[in-house]
Amino acid sequence: MHKYCQSCGAKLEPGALTCAQCGRPTDAPAPPPQPPQPLPYPPPYQQGYPPPQQGYPQPYPPPPPPPYQQGYQPGYQPAPGTNTLALVGFILTVFPLVPFAGLALCIAGLSQCKRTGQQGRGLAVAGIVLNIVYVVLGIIGASLFSVFFAQTGPALLQEGGADFLYTLVR
Repeated sequence: MHKYCQSCGAKLEPGALTCAQCGRPTDAPAPPPQPPQPLPYPPPYQQGYPPPQQGYPQPYPPPPPPPYQQGYQPGYQPAPGTNTLALVGFILTVFPLVPFAGLALCIAGLSQCKRTGQQGRGLAVAGIVLNIVYVVLGIIGASLFSVFFAQTGPALLQEGGADFLYTLVR
């Protein structure tokens, strides 16, 4: 049966007084095991470059960012001025000459403002909102008018109200 060195673990020759590997006497007890040493801290991180890696070639530094370009990119021109459909639609909404023409023009103008980037989006939205308010007020007014004449109409006709209705129409 072979013996092994208690210090380094090498195989000992029979009758050897010292280990051929580490030189320690074969009868001496092995030294107590040393606690593991902590690894040294890595070097501080250099800003802009990754930390160096052992065994690999160092990477190239990142390229600098492109310079900031003032103004518009080539080929892009913003649409100048206010959208005409939105403007005319808003005017027809405020002064309703043709019913619902302002609403149709405001909707078309809003669509063009979104697509081309022209100004006038606020005019188109205001025209649409005013048209909706006018329609709601018209429905309320027509229903109140019909309710009023449904209740008082027959009484007006019986008491000579035809003259009154004639004056309303005239």
